[in-house]
Amino acid sequence: MLRKTPVALALAALSLTLSTSCAHAQTPQVAASTSPAAEPPARLAEITVSSTRTERSTDAVPNTVTVYGKKKLAQRDARDLKDLLEGEVDIAVRAVAPRFTAAGASTGRGGNEGINIRGLEGNQVLLMVDGIRLPQSFSFGAFSSGRLDYLEMDTLASAEVLRGPASAQFGSEGLAGAVSLRTLSPEDLLVEGKTKAGFVRSNLSSVDNSQRLAGALAARSGQWDGLLLLSARRGHETKTLGEDGSNNSNRSKANPADVSSETLLAKTGVQLSESHRVQVALEGHRREVDTDVLSARAVTVSDKTPNAVVGLQAQDTLKRDRLSLEHRYEDLNANWLQSLRTQIYVQNSDTRQYATEDRYTSPDRIRDGRYEETLIGLSSQAQTQLSKQRLSYG
Repeated sequence: MLRKTPVALALAALSLTLSTSCAHAQTPQVAASTSPAAEPPARLAEITVSSTRTERSTDAVPNTVTVYGKKKLAQRDARDLKDLLEGEVDIAVRAVAPRFTAAGASTGRGGNEGINIRGLEGNQVLLMVDGIRLPQSFSFGAFSSGRLDYLEMDTLASAEVLRGPASAQFGSEGLAGAVSLRTLSPEDLLVEGKTKAGFVRSNLSSVDNSQRLAGALAARSGQWDGLLLLSARRGHETKTLGEDGSNNSNRSKANPADVSSETLLAKTGVQLSESHRVQVALEGHRREVDTDVLSARAVTVSDKTPNAVVGLQAQDTLKRDRLSLEHRYEDLNANWLQSLRTQIYVQNSDTRQYATEDRYTSPDRIRDGRYEETLIGLSSQAQTQLSKQRLSYG
């Protein structure tokens, strides 16, 4: 049994006193380390436009919105929207390996067909580029036209994905949600007083053995500014986990394909005054896919199977062109009208799917399908501040 002597008690008291003194001496250092100057900078909230059609913080809107700004887009360096939205909750992009036939199934022929938001997809999800709706999806028999291959990722300045009904803001197509995409403008590159700016991007992808090259140049002179962007891509079929490389219907590997696309984006604008700006935009996109559909070939060919397919070649082309004229008015000090945006536009799209099927002894078959869509529109939206209330109409 241990006994505490007077000396031990004195040493314990001295140790307690020194510990307390050290604690008091270190208190100012702790306070200094937690001073406001040492705190990390506050993170600015992301701004969304698609949820209420006005600029709001993503934390202040009733819907779930994902915003991809220029920085996020550059970090992801996505090949397409499927690559960009990979891993997003409640969102999936429909795209399967092509295993179509000339006159029957259209499996995979639509490419990146569309976006599924919480179980709803197709034309129930609104897709817009600069406020202009992308062409709708369409399928009939062996023909299938998707929606997401009508654009090029290099042209985008931002992307917003709105989950949940958006019919009140955008119409019936927004039943499941809305995807709002904005292309680059001169002011996106001409920052910090620059009069000239640009970029060159290149990308190699092992998923489809593709190469991409894009370049843009923006310039400003007086009240005028402009932007020119060119992009080209060359690639092949997207790899799958299949291991069977048979040249018949037993094949599980992807069918050989050559994919190419070219994109042009040109914009020019003039600042008429501090409040008024006019901008013209021209956009063109071309995409071509040549596929050797080995999976459509018959396993056995004999005189008893005259209809057996011995070869199927497919050539699919996709085009989209749009011309738009936009006027923007901004004056926060105005009495009754602080903001007005008006846009008139025309957009033409064309999808052609051509297939030639070689059969053993029966006559060969040729199928040529086409889907064309022309969109002409005028949109206008204004904002008025009434005391503490903001009124948006258009």
